[in-house]
This record gives sequence, C-alpha cells and structure tokens, in this order.
Amino acid sequence: MGGYSSKTKLPASIIKQRNATRKRISTGPGEILQEERIHEGGILLYNFDINDSKLKPEHLPILNELAEWSLSDERISIAIEGHASQTGNESDNLILSDDRAQAVHDYLVFNQFANQQQIIDAYGLGSADPIVDNKKIEENLNRSVYVRYSIPVISTSPPASVPTSGTNKWQIKIKSQAGVGLFVGGGVLGGTIRSADPLYVAEKNGYLAAGIAGFDLQGASASIWGGWVDFQTDDIYTIDDFDGTFGIVSTREFSLGIGYQSARLSFPNLGAYNIDIGGLQLGIPGASVAGMYGFWKVQ
Repeated sequence: MGGYSSKTKLPASIIKQRNATRKRISTGPGEILQEERIHEGGILLYNFDINDSKLKPEHLPILNELAEWSLSDERISIAIEGHASQTGNESDNLILSDDRAQAVHDYLVFNQFANQQQIIDAYGLGSADPIVDNKKIEENLNRSVYVRYSIPVISTSPPASVPTSGTNKWQIKIKSQAGVGLFVGGGVLGGTIRSADPLYVAEKNGYLAAGIAGFDLQGASASIWGGWVDFQTDDIYTIDDFDGTFGIVSTREFSLGIGYQSARLSFPNLGAYNIDIGGLQLGIPGASVAGMYGFWKVQ
C-alpha cells in the first residue's frame, strides 16, 4: 500500500510490527481447507482533519458494515494502519497516524462490538508509507487509515503460479456525461476496462458507485473525457476481479476560471494507483469535484 517516501524512514520496531502483521493477514487465521485460498482486501478511510484523529461522519457507515461483516465469520482477520500527510514533523506524524489507527480500532471494538481477537494489530506508519507520494501539499488521501482484511474463500480458479487466464496489463476509458453516468449528488462515474494483453482478451463496461462518500458536484452540466489509458495491477487478475473492488478518484485543480480539474483513479485492492483518467470540465465557474470513493461495478 503506497510507496516509501524519500523524506522519512520508519523506526525498525515499526517496520518489524508492520511486516509481521501483514504476513499474518496474508497467511490467514491458521488452518484452511485444501480447496480454500486467502482473499485479501482493504478499505481506505481518508480525509481526516489536519492534525486530528477524530473519525469523520462518512467513516462510520463503512466501519459499521465492516464490524457486522467481521462478526459473520470468526476467520476474518483485520489489521488497521494509520497514515499522515507528508508535511510537518515526522515524529508528530507517527503519533498522529497511530492515534487515527487506534480511533478506528476503538470504534470497532467498543461501539460495534467487533471481536477483539480478529483484529491482529492497529498501528501508525506516519508519512513514511504514503498512499500518494506528494510532499508539496496536504494530501487528504494520506490523512487516512487503511484497514486490511483477509478471509478464507473457496478457490474457483487455478493457483496464481499457473494462470490460465488473466493479466496485469489493462486499459481504461472514462466516457460518462452528466445525465448519463455522472449524476449531481449521486456520485456515479462510468467507463470501460479492457485487457491490454493480446493473450487475454476481455472488455467490460462498469461504473464507480460512490454513494458511501462525499462527492460534491455543482453546476448545470459536466463531462469527462479522455482516451484509453494504460495501467497495471500488482498481480494477474481477470476482468471480473474488478467487480466490487474498491476505487478512489482524486482530483488536481487548475485555475482556468471554469472549473477544470485533472482526475486520477486508483484501485488499491488490485495494486493500481494514480491512473490519469483525463480532465473534468464543469459547466460553470466555481463548480468542483472534491473527490469520491466507492466500489467499481461491472455491467
């Protein structure tokens, strides 16, 4: 999750704690059946206030669902990693990120009665392992907590070491317009994902349904454009692996007076980050898209 910043370095004790925790997430709760494999995923809770560890209102429904889901199967494992932006003093950032991780832990355990034994650990990584490596601004994706989870599932595909289908080379094209796939207040971003590997031919339409987060669109009209954009995932996946995966859209605004922003899409669970999906043109001065996150749905 993220890359190491050249500016900071984690203490050896934190590195050891992080590596041990991630290994336990990857290996699962112990004994698993021969026909099972460990499925890993994650949820990003971002946009904490600057220098604050208090949970935001939009975080709570996500944590409520996570707690309810974890209680449905005692073999679900959870690890909570706090992050801080790459500005400010790193020792303070390490404390702040740990406070954010503990806030998520305490809410799950004391407010939603999640099983303490399923939470492997909760710790802060400061700004040394950023979600987005950007030292120039207060990046709201780095003011966050990443909740890792794993669960044994029945394997329906061959082992990853002998793949018969799938690829890590992909292309995406965003093609929604207001009134079609991008709705004021609704937070829906549509497009097409296809394989860029000639040995694996697959293409499906989909959309990012962002009803669980703050998506702020103002203006009478809006359109998103851009051609096919190449990106890679961190492992071999099929087109159907995108269905239900977590997605994040972040924006960078340019002062053109008419609300132009460049947009980047990330699929953290599949190891694909900062896909430049083109420009977003809003119809009136002052219109804005603050960012969105949700789950990509294959159509």
